Formats: sequence, C-alpha cells, structure tokens
Amino acid sequence: MSQTLTYVIGSDRRALVDNIQDFKVDFGYDNQNWVQARQYERSMRQVFVNIKNEDGTPFDLTGCNVWFEGLLPKNSNGDFRIIDDNGYVALEPSAGRFRFDMPGYAFTVAGSYRQAFFRIVKNGNSVTTLEFDLDVLADKVIDGLVPKDWIGPFEQIADQLVDDLQKHTDSADKIIADFQQKVTDLVNQLNQQGSTTTSMLTELQNRITDLEAKIKQDGLFTQAEADTFRQTVQSTVNNQLDEFQSQFNGPAFKEAQQASLDTNMMYGESLPSYFENSFNHVTQGIPSGNDVFNIATISDTHCQEEGATIFDGYTAKSLEHCQWCALSTLYNHADALVALGDNINGDEPTGRLNMTLMHVRSMLQTKYVRTAMFMIRGNHDNGAGHQSTEGINADEVLNDDDIKNGFGTKLNYYGEVRDGDSLYFYKDFTDKKVRVIGLDSNDIPLEKKDSNGNYAYDTSTAGFRAQQLNWFANKALMLPDNTWQAIVFFHIPFPNAFGQWADDNSFKNYHNAIAILNAFKNGTSVNVNDTSNPDFAISGLQADYSKQGKGTLIAVVNGHLHRDDQDTSVLNGTPIIEVTKSASFVSSVINESGQRNTNDEDAWDIISVDTKGHKIHCYRFGRGSDRDFTY
Repeated sequence: MSQTLTYVIGSDRRALVDNIQDFKVDFGYDNQNWVQARQYERSMRQVFVNIKNEDGTPFDLTGCNVWFEGLLPKNSNGDFRIIDDNGYVALEPSAGRFRFDMPGYAFTVAGSYRQAFFRIVKNGNSVTTLEFDLDVLADKVIDGLVPKDWIGPFEQIADQLVDDLQKHTDSADKIIADFQQKVTDLVNQLNQQGSTTTSMLTELQNRITDLEAKIKQDGLFTQAEADTFRQTVQSTVNNQLDEFQSQFNGPAFKEAQQASLDTNMMYGESLPSYFENSFNHVTQGIPSGNDVFNIATISDTHCQEEGATIFDGYTAKSLEHCQWCALSTLYNHADALVALGDNINGDEPTGRLNMTLMHVRSMLQTKYVRTAMFMIRGNHDNGAGHQSTEGINADEVLNDDDIKNGFGTKLNYYGEVRDGDSLYFYKDFTDKKVRVIGLDSNDIPLEKKDSNGNYAYDTSTAGFRAQQLNWFANKALMLPDNTWQAIVFFHIPFPNAFGQWADDNSFKNYHNAIAILNAFKNGTSVNVNDTSNPDFAISGLQADYSKQGKGTLIAVVNGHLHRDDQDTSVLNGTPIIEVTKSASFVSSVINESGQRNTNDEDAWDIISVDTKGHKIHCYRFGRGSDRDFTY
C-alpha cells in the first residue's frame, strides 16, 4: 500500500496550536496530507509526494535530497525520534515527485506522531520543511518490535563497519579510516542542515582507536566481539541522543518553537551569495583548542516587523541577520553567542513587542540549540523605540518581567548564574577557564512613575543600580581562582570611553562600576557609598579581591553607538570594544538602502580570544574589517 501527499510551497502551513509542549499537527478539516499505517507494519510504508509552487508549476527537486524526521507518539519507555534519508527515491525530480520508503522503526509506537515532516536539502541547506499528520494504528496481534531512536545514515555506516571487520580482511586500516571519515561527514551534514542533532556521533570516533590497536596486533575479531562492538556503538548513540533529547524537550527549544511556528519566520532566507566570502571568513580557519575562546557577538539588530514582508521596511532582514550569526556557530563551534542589545527596534504596537522579541530569540536559538546564547537588554528592547520614555504611559512600554519572558531569563537554559531571574548573568566555561559576564546597562527604575502614571525616566538613561553592582562585585567577579579570566558584555558603553561626553547623568554609577573592575584587576578591595541620586543610591558595597589575587579582564564589549571603536585608556590597558550595528536602516532620517542586498547589509563578529597569549582577534562578517587587541 502507499499514500500520496501533495504540497504547495508557500501556502501549506500548519495552524497555530495552543499547547506547544504536546501538540498534534493539524492542517484543518480539509487536510489531505495525512498518512496512516498499522503498528509494526512492513509492507505499507511507501509515501508518494508531489510538490508544487504557488503558481501550480512543479517544484524542481533536481539536486535535492530528502530527509524524514519524526517525533514518535508518546510511549511509556521514553521519547523516540526517526531521522532517515535512506528512504528517499527520486521519481521525477523536475516534476516535483518523489517516493519515501519509511523505516520499520517508524511504526513501533501506536498513536499520532507529535511531529512529522520531510526536510528538503540542497547543497547542505534546508530548502523547506513539509509537515503532515502521521497516525500509527495499534496491532493487537503482532508485537515484539521495541521502539528506539533510528538514525538511518548511521545505522548503515555501523552495519557496513561490522560486516567488513567480521570478514577479517587485510585492509583493516582502510576500513577504520573510511568509518571515521563517514562518521565525520555525517556529523557535518546533519549540523549543516540544522537537523535534530549536533555532535552526538563524534564520540564514536574515539571507540575506533582501541579496535584499531587490537587488529594491528593480529587479535581475532570474533562474532562475540562484533556483537559487543555493535552494542557499544549503539550505547554511545543512545547516550548522546539522551543528552540531546534533554535539550530538545527542554524549555529553550519549546519556547523558541512557539515563536517560530511560521516556517518563514523559523528558517528565514538562505544565506545569499553576496555573503559567501564573509561567511567563509567567520567559519573557516577559526582557531580552536583549550587556549582559545570564541564568542559570536551581534549587536543592534533593531528588528522590526512592519512592512509587507520581513525582507523590506525599516530594518530589513534583521531576523535573517540573527539567523546567519547563529548558523555560523554550526561551523566555527563558538563557545557562546551574545546578542548585545537593541535586539528589537520597538516602534511597534505594544501587543506585538513580545512576539518580536520571541522571533529574535527563536532565530538565535533554533539553529544550534547547544550553543550557549544570551540576550542583553538595550535601550530599545522595552519598546521605547525612538520615543522618549519619560512621560509615556506605562501601558505603552514593556516592563522588566516582559523583557525577562522575551529573553528567557527565568529558567537558566544554559546553566548560567543569575540574580534570581535577572537580566544580568554569568556563565562559566570550565574547560577554557573563562567566565562570560553579561550586565544590564538599562537597569533603571522603570517601576517609578510620576503623579500621572507615566514613566519618570527616559530609557536613553543608562545605569547600574545597587543590587546589580553588589552582585557584580561579590558574585560575578569572584572567580574560582585567578588563573581564570573574565570578559564583560553590556549594551551602552561607559560615557568616558571613545571620546564621548563624560557626563555622569548619562550613565548612573558608571564610575562605581569602573572602580569595581579596577579593584578586580589589581587584586585589591573596593568600598562604594554613593547616595547622590536616591534612585541609584549605593550604601555599604564592599568587595575584597586580595585573596583572589590580580584578576585578568579580557575586555569589555559594548554596542549602542552603531560604529566600530575601541578604547584602552578608561580601564588602564584593558580594551573596551565597541561593536557596530547589524541593522541597515531606511527612514526619513537615515537611508542605507544602498547597503541592502550587498555585503554591507549586515555586520557582526566572531571574537576569538587567545587566553594563553592574551590576544584578541575579531573576525568580521559583513561590512567593516577585522580588528586585533591585546590585554
């Protein structure tokens, strides 16, 4: 038996759902894109698919490969996934027709698939994904097939390896080398297309070393040893899948998924050809190792979703800019990704601001969930936009809790340490002995209103209040020992950096933050008592770094000014690095339309830190150029 599915690219989308954590895909009552099969069934698993463009012409599949990816129905033994490309059979590629032979393990659990789709891949990139309903009917007569995660390409590689080794050929060296290369190629392929895995197979390569040594010593590879080897391989895969599933089922993925049900938003635009050289620059040849720490940093995307599509309007393609930055981490394996503030522009209806924040976060998270990704607040992220917040009614601007929901600060997705659910945090990277610290430079009392219920402060005012500075001094900068190094990120730079105005009113308590950083660097103590402004008063803040010893501050990294700049005078030799904006603007005030659809449309960095040599190299994507610093 078989079943035929028909898709129209651009118009067939699944409906929004109420419960993202446990949903059944539903295209509506007139949906014809469903598949039904009997549990354990072997003969009825062929699915025929026709794909058309919106104008009715066939979608050309020439040069494409197709993967089936599915999350099986709930089962008491756990959650199981199918990832398979072995079943793809191209029938008439130019006519948009193919057949997919589903693996037997796709029908081991009765019920409705929680998600099932075909991923169409071309040149390593996902062209589109097509979802359908997949129901598995219970079989009360035949049983015995135990459900498991099924990764078709790996199953084929493992079967071939064991078969070759059991023949005990003289070409064992080549067999092992081929296996290692196939595993590496498979990991790269899955990573490049953003499938539900990242590096879960790489550990398998370590298993080959012992086997290789035994074969070279003329040890006999018996049937029992072949079975043991297969079990070891399968156990490794299962362990890695368990690790991944804990993240796939976690809140970070699910909340990001909630904001990206529209596949146009989730996958955006494929990387344009005019960015090819820039993308290669930030992904190829990036150094790695225990003494190298890499951070993807994007600032001032100013995402705004007005206009007919996300590809035009005031800050076109801002979501795509976030996507491409996140995509780079698939290749350069950055340790962290920091979105450095003004992630949204804010000149939108209040009801849409939260969703805009979620769309930005989904773009940053869904491409490579395992990269530690953090969003930092800028002066636009609460929805103030170009307006002066002062005097604006509180209902028109997002409060701190709204921002926390948008940024996902409440569940510590990546093991970071926060002050409760604060917008400031630190994250330790133990293997590199590096602590990444993110501060909130818009820590101003938005809860303070005037007699009319309007905001008392303008969000262009920057500041660190007492609670954050005390946490910064006595938590974030207290490292495990002084062999560790720290790097600090926040949006608005110190007002005396980069030759700006040195006006304390523009940045509350900035001089106290500098005093804390200098005490950390020098291994001394600091005492802060400052009651000059009641809303930013600090009383009795003390921190002693003498036992910790002199600290190593890699850099302070900021956005906000929309230009590249650097300063080494404010912190006595420590570089303060200003990162230019990612957005390209088009308005009555500024028109950068000439940058659109060129390499100058976007700009962000991979900041690569040589922790042993105390050197920094910023690899630039898009407009601008690389920069070097020492610390």
